[in-house]
Amino acid sequence: MQVQVVSIAGCPHASAALVRTREALDGLGLGDVAVEPVVVTTRVDTARIGFAGSPTILVDGSDLLPTGANTSAFACRVYRSGDGLDGSPTVVAITTALLTRLRRA
Repeated sequence: MQVQVVSIAGCPHASAALVRTREALDGLGLGDVAVEPVVVTTRVDTARIGFAGSPTILVDGSDLLPTGANTSAFACRVYRSGDGLDGSPTVVAITTALLTRLRRA
């Protein structure tokens, strides 16, 4: 399993996404799976990757929490949480999406 947290340079939510993704993987007993930070620097990169805003979590090249809206803009992304909107998905949201993905595999 390849896990990447894709962000733009200076994204204030990238580090939280990295930490939360690591926590979710560890909680599922997947501590051996690396979480790779990726910084996009060109619009070509955003189009090639399937970027949906910063940060986007990719698992094996596809958005873990798809919204149906990719963008080539160097823009922030927001996620729904129990408290409203957040700049990074919660550990619970990441864990749930990972479990769904693993069940399909």
